[in-house]
Formats: sequence, structure tokens, C-alpha cells
Amino acid sequence: MTEQVDCAVIGAGVVGLAIARELAMAGREVIVLEAADAIGTHTSSRNSEVIHAGLYYPKGSLKARFCVTGKTLLYDYCTGHGVPHSNIGKIVVAVTDDETATLKNYVQKAGDNGVGDLRWLSREELRKLEPEVECVAGFLSPSTGIIDSHALMLAYQGDAENHGAALVFKSPVESGAIGPEGIVLNVGGNEPMTIACKSVVNSAGLFAQDIARSAAMEWITATDANIKFEFVTDVAIANIRVTFAEHGRWSYVGIDALDVPAGAPTMSLGTADHASWSVALHQFGHALGLAHEYPAVAGGLRWDMAALMRVHGGAPNWWTEEQVRHRVIGVYGLDLMNGVSVDPDSIMRPPIPMVLASNSAATSWNAGLSTRDKALIASSLFYPRGTSPAASSFPKLMGSSAPEVGSNQ
Repeated sequence: MTEQVDCAVIGAGVVGLAIARELAMAGREVIVLEAADAIGTHTSSRNSEVIHAGLYYPKGSLKARFCVTGKTLLYDYCTGHGVPHSNIGKIVVAVTDDETATLKNYVQKAGDNGVGDLRWLSREELRKLEPEVECVAGFLSPSTGIIDSHALMLAYQGDAENHGAALVFKSPVESGAIGPEGIVLNVGGNEPMTIACKSVVNSAGLFAQDIARSAAMEWITATDANIKFEFVTDVAIANIRVTFAEHGRWSYVGIDALDVPAGAPTMSLGTADHASWSVALHQFGHALGLAHEYPAVAGGLRWDMAALMRVHGGAPNWWTEEQVRHRVIGVYGLDLMNGVSVDPDSIMRPPIPMVLASNSAATSWNAGLSTRDKALIASSLFYPRGTSPAASSFPKLMGSSAPEVGSNQ
């Protein structure tokens, strides 16, 4: 029997619990599925427990934005919920004259990211703060601190459960698929179950790769196309190399991936804590050769170039205007592609905020493969049923050990 659930969050680490808290407090029905027997047993409980100030991250990156804004929110939350923490500050030092330039770069980068409280210290001030430190220069980061990460997770768990969320331990998500009832998750453990969800958030951390692999396999199991994915760990032989970095969510299209330098990724699903089912399905569609599906609008979409540059010209893409025109606005000619009529339900239709196109209603991600997606990928235009392509044409995917290297494609 398939149980119906509004929202499922996979993983009860600090990110999963924070997301479950927000969803529950917004009035959503939430179930948190955790493979272990307790919260935060992996990365969330194996770290330095530092509240970072945001000194080292690239300008405009998600890490910089979330760190600088998040530290203030986190201090306020800890104070309001009795979570042990201390705003102890940190000194960053140069032990040789050659390292002073590096310190100056840190200060400049921090300032670019909105960290305005750094203060250069004289050698006397440094010696007074840390008598055992021998250095030639240094600065103070007053907003750096430390936190009891387990107490933070317990606070998030309490907030979530007080608003109706349910946590289920020893419940690993083994597979998922899109069905008429929503996103169907097959959950293992001592009491296996199948649940159908309106929304799924993958916060499986280091195990997000397993969810991505399941999304890749959906293109086979749901379509009966003659695709075969061979999952390997040797980057030298992988045709599709997936990274979970912060450099956006993207993929090279079809055999374009074969031109990517060896060792570099051909696909990014975003950070591991935020890899989503819809994004993974969409990017694997690109890897299989599918282009974007834009909505049909009389006269074509009227793009706002200035808005597009605000979105894509900065982090995480850093695209030039020429790249935006080619990758977003450019239209494929019928001589360059195989296509069918516009499919508004296609997983290949990207979300389009109203601000980007003045004559199109805003769209969000579709939840899964549409009926026409399934028919098209298994048709004679792509990977027809009943054929036997050469083994060398099968995509080979790099698994969780793919290098986290950025790219702008």
C-alpha cells in the first residue's frame, strides 16, 4: 500500500532538519526519512563546529552569501533557543612577510562579500591576544564563533516536531520514481514502505549521489529506451562526470561531453545537500541529448536581456552576454535538432521567472518525466526500443568520486 505524504525530506542532518523545520512551520505535512538510527550521525556531527564569518569564499558565491547572512541569523537563533555557542572571534596571521599579501587578499575578499568588521592588529595587540603566536601581521575576525552542532540539530528537530513534522529513523531511501500519485519513494529498513509525495527534498549529504543515480536510472526504467548507464569510479573512462559543487546546475548536451577535457566534470547537480530530483532528471536529459523545452508563446518569448544578465552574469555562472545569448536566447533550427510539438509538462522545460520574459507566465520545475518525454527518448529519434547499439555508445558515469571542478557550460 502506498502512503500519501505532502513533503518528504531525505536526511536528518543539520540541513535536512532546518528544511523540515521551515516546511513544517509553513504549514506543510512533513516526514523526514533518515537511514541512520539518530539525527546528524555523519557530516553534521563530524566538523569543527565553527560559525564562519565568510572570509575566504569567492565574491558573489552562494557560500559567501549564505555564510555572511546566515551567521547573523544563526547567532540570533541560538540566543533565542538556548543553543550553546560563543562569539569568540578569530585571529588570522602571517608568520612570514611573504604571507602578508595573502592576508590582504582575505581582507579584500571578505569586504567584497559584505564582511565589514575585520580589524588589522599590531604585533603588540596580537601578542596580547595570543602570547604564544609568533607572526609578522594579522587581523581579527570578531564575528567568527563556535557552536554546539548537536544542540542546534535538537533545536531544529524540536521546532519541526512541534509543528507536526515526523522523523522516521532506520529508513533509507532506496529508489524513487515519478508516478500518477506524485514522486514515489521506496523506503527500506526493518519496515519497508512506499510513499507518494507532492514534494521531495534531497538532503542526504554524502549519500546524495545515490539519489542522483536513481534519477539517472529513471530515464531507463520509466521509458524502456535502449539506454544503459555503466557506473564507474575511474574518471579516465567516464563519459559523464558528475560533480556536486556550487558552480550552478548544468550539463553538456549529448556527445558534446566527449569534448570536455579529461578529468573535468560534464555535469553539476549543485551542492550535495541541495541536489534535487527534478534538477537531476533535467540534467541527465541534457546528457542524453535533449535541449530545453520552452513554452509556446505567440511571437516567441520576449527575453529581458538586462534581467538575464543579472541572473546569469554573476554567481554561480558568470556568463558573458554572448554566452547568455547562445545558451538561453538562441533558438535551434530544425536542421540542427529532432523535435516534436511543445510539451508544457516536459522535464526539459526549465523554470522561467516572470522577470526574465515579459510575455510568459512564471513556470517552475516539472516533477518528473512527462508522457511525451518517455515516448520521445524511446522513439526512433533518440534511443529506440528493440535496438542494440554498440557498447561503446553507452554512457559511462563517474560516481561519487568525481572531482569537484567548476565549469561554465
